[in-house]
Formats: sequence, C-alpha cells, structure tokens
Amino acid sequence: PPRDEQLAPPRDEQLAPPRDEQLTRREGPNKLAPGMDHDGLPPPIPVHPYIHEVMRGMGQVIFANSTFAGSMVSLGLFAEDPGIAALAVIGCASATATARFVGADAAAVSAGLTGYNGALIGCALAAFLAAPFGLQALASVVGGAATSLLATKLGTRLSPMPQWTWAFNIIALSVLVIARPLKPVGETMGMKWTTAALDYGDWVSAALNGISQIFVVNNSTTGLLILAGVGFYSLSAAAFMLLGSVVGILYGIAIGADAEELADGLWGYNPALTALSISAFFVPLGLPFYILAAAGTLASAVLTSLLRDNMGNYLRAPCLTVPFCTAASACYLLGGRIPGLILARTPHSAHMNLWAYRAGR
Repeated sequence: PPRDEQLAPPRDEQLAPPRDEQLTRREGPNKLAPGMDHDGLPPPIPVHPYIHEVMRGMGQVIFANSTFAGSMVSLGLFAEDPGIAALAVIGCASATATARFVGADAAAVSAGLTGYNGALIGCALAAFLAAPFGLQALASVVGGAATSLLATKLGTRLSPMPQWTWAFNIIALSVLVIARPLKPVGETMGMKWTTAALDYGDWVSAALNGISQIFVVNNSTTGLLILAGVGFYSLSAAAFMLLGSVVGILYGIAIGADAEELADGLWGYNPALTALSISAFFVPLGLPFYILAAAGTLASAVLTSLLRDNMGNYLRAPCLTVPFCTAASACYLLGGRIPGLILARTPHSAHMNLWAYRAGR
C-alpha cells in the first residue's frame, strides 16, 4: 500500500469485491430467517469506522487494504508478545487519530494509509527502547502522531511516488540514534554459525522469520499468520513477499552471512517488502516486470548488507526499512521509462493490476 492517497492512485480494493465482506452489510431484501441477510449469513457485528481504519493501517504495512489482513497481523504480533501487539496498535491508532484531527484526506484515512507508519513505530520502540511498557506506550503515541504529520508533508514532496515507510524511518531513527541501542558489530560477534548448522526446518522458519521481521519480530508463527493475511488479500502478493524473503536469505548465504542472522530473518524482511511493493505497483506484462522484481529485490538485499553494519557501527542503530525504501523508490522511478514497465493506475496486486490493465482501468 500507494502509501499515501496524495501520492499516487489509491491502493484500495475498487477492482475486486472487498476481502473483508463480513464487515460490510449486504444489500437486498431478507428472504431467509430473521437475523439473516439475503445470502443466509448473520449480519456483521457493528464496528466503529475508526476500528476499521486502524486495522487497515496495520494491513497497509504489508500493502493490504484489508481489515482482515490487519487483524491477522495483530494476531501474529500477539502470538509473539501481547505487549508488542499493543504498542503496534497504539502507534497505528495514534497516527490514524492524528490524521483525522488535522483533516487528512478521508479516503486515505479510511484505507489505513495514514496509520501504518505508526504501527511500525510501536514495533520498533518495543524492540529497541529499553523502558517500562508505560513509557513505550507514551512514546508510541507521540511517535505515531509524528509519523502521520510527517507523512502528509512527504506526500506533497515525493508525489507521485509513494512515501513508503520513510516517515517511520525518519521518526524512529531520530530516537534510536540518541538511544544507541546496538553495540558495534565487533563487540557482539561470538562464535559464528555456519549454514551447515541449520536443517530444513530452520530454513523454512528463516523465510517466515523474514516476514515477521518486517514488524521487528523474530517468530515464524507470526510470519505465517502475516503471510496468511496477505494471502487472503491476494495470493500473488503473498507469493512475492515469501519469494522476496527467500531471495534475501540466498544473498546472505552467498556472501557468507552468519547463519544465526539468516535463521532469524534479518536478511529477509527488506527484500520481502521490496518484492511486495513491485507486485503492488507494477503491471506484470512480461520479462521486464520479472527482471525488475528480481533486480529490485536483490538490490534491497545488497543495501541491507551495506547499511546494517555501517549504521550499527557508526550510529549504533538498526537500518530498519531504509534499504526497502531506497530500492523501492529506484524501481518506481523506472516505471514508464523502460518499455514493459507499466505502473498500475490503481495499485493492488500483480494479478489484479494485470486484470485492470487488460480491462482498460
């Protein structure tokens, strides 16, 4: 998810029936039993629109404009640690409420495009800020609000390119370069693991951990639940995200990265996001699209290797999603400039973008 309605055509579900139909009451006469709708299903439980906006914001981290996808993300984070899930929702809720308060575009707020940076703020603070939960929650509220205000400013300056997660990176790193949560690489290295120490199950977990690390969580169950949420929204999007994580792992193997880091998914999350973004914004018309997807994903992995050690050594801070934002921006700028690389008018997912293109939409 564009990440901002002001930046590009809305990333919503105008091209297909909404995935979370259980949340939208169906029209038509009730010809069945009392309390049932015309499809024979119970009416949805009334939920305030703000709850939908927050959950869609959770889903927009992984480019899914879906309350269900956002709920699966929240469930996955809860499986790792209820505190992390709470901080992510608090950050997203704060960002969404701030956008409402300042009068941001209603469609963007409804689609969750004003909240996702705040969700990542909550996750990052939970992982890197050593403080009591109450202080972390307060920081998530303030940081989430700040991302919402900054995203609005970035939107006008980066248009028509999406602002991705730049707002999250700027706000989070502003805190982390002061907190300096990481030690230099040389001081943290113990006995280096080799890939021979990992079995088949470890590699499967590594690919899923690469997905969970998008939310700064090392948990394969979390990754699986997030993948399921994306798959509910779009199977092609889930495939690209998983393949992106695998590409990151393969690159780490190729350069001799520590197998423990590979297993923890630290090499997979930026490539996963990059592959997912390309599938969301481009029309898959043939070889140029797939070359871009492969090259962009690999570039994100290379940038991860360059930035993580340098930022860790000199700033004592993680690289977060800076590699993804950089690679995704470069790929987006190629759209329309190279034959065969067509940006979708209404970004959604690879198969829906192709369907819309062929339908002239």
